[in-house]
Amino acid sequence: MIKNLIVSQEIFFWLFLGSLSLSYIFAVNKDVALFQYRNLILMPISVYFLMKSLAKDNSFEWHLSRIICYFSLIVVVAGILEFIFHKNLLYEKFLLNPFYERYIYLRRVMSTQMHPAVLGTYFLVSFPFASFLFFCGRNFKERLLGGVTGVADFLGIFLAFSQSAFWGVFIFLTLYLLKKNRKFYLALVGILFIFFIFISQLSKSFPLLERFKPSFNKILYQNQLNYRLDRLSMAFKMLKGHPWVGVGINNFRFLFKKYQYKKEFPYEYKIFEHYYLKREVSKDVPYEFKIPDNMYLTIFAETGLLGLFCFLFFISGLLRRAVRTLRIIAQEEREFLFILICGFIAILFNMASYDLFYWHMPLYFFWIYAGLIRGLSFLKNT
Repeated sequence: MIKNLIVSQEIFFWLFLGSLSLSYIFAVNKDVALFQYRNLILMPISVYFLMKSLAKDNSFEWHLSRIICYFSLIVVVAGILEFIFHKNLLYEKFLLNPFYERYIYLRRVMSTQMHPAVLGTYFLVSFPFASFLFFCGRNFKERLLGGVTGVADFLGIFLAFSQSAFWGVFIFLTLYLLKKNRKFYLALVGILFIFFIFISQLSKSFPLLERFKPSFNKILYQNQLNYRLDRLSMAFKMLKGHPWVGVGINNFRFLFKKYQYKKEFPYEYKIFEHYYLKREVSKDVPYEFKIPDNMYLTIFAETGLLGLFCFLFFISGLLRRAVRTLRIIAQEEREFLFILICGFIAILFNMASYDLFYWHMPLYFFWIYAGLIRGLSFLKNT
């Protein structure tokens, strides 16, 4: 076990965790940083090494894929019911959800995941496991479960109106199918083309469908562009004063007003104007928007150059070793590892759209993927 923890290939993993610790120690406000610091430290150590160890079990990938698919179907059903009845009893009766009123109004499904963006990530990380069962299943039941779950995951992403999760699935399928089944991929591109035509026709009646239209001007419309550029500018200003270890975990929110852009009607309200402009709002930026809204930018501002470089070196080392291992492991493990690599790249893309590490379920799945990839990377052909 000790050897498993200190193996030389884990050097950047430990350096990244060390950079998180330094970020906490030198945080501008340690009280603000403490809660997220505990999550960011404890979850990698527990989940990452557990998955790394379990990956060596020959049947583990099948058990895990089935479990994830079953839970994903439950979450999809809950989301469909929320969309149909325009309410979610989980948040009305049992859990406090500060995003509930807005997204129920906007008809963006949250299901069990509190927020549409997080729900989109949930279905995105489930999709590769469903694909594994569908393409590599040992019997008809497993292939059927994978196929049904894959369709359900795509439907869930659509109901959540999660643009980055949608493109994450497309990236996963591109990476996987171009290597495994080009005819299937070309058919997928054709279906996607028809889908965009369908969306273009319906978007006038259902404005939220605009999120899925591949229009450059729409994706980078002015308010959204200003929102992103302001976050980038604020991150660089923070880094200028705290270059090596950043301002501290979760301190971007705490220092937001100090580094805020021009004091005017916030861009955040304009982005959701069809919701906010129907309500009385202050000129202060809502708490949830006091973030970089990009996990790489969050790491950059809050853990500094040291944290960002350690994280990027860890990711690149993880993927480089995994790609080399594809040539030397048995067929079944090779298929699972390749699907995990494609899925992990899709998650890395999704991370650029919001603060993924500050939500429990996406953080769990990130380290589940990383641990499985690392564990399979140490297997040899048997």
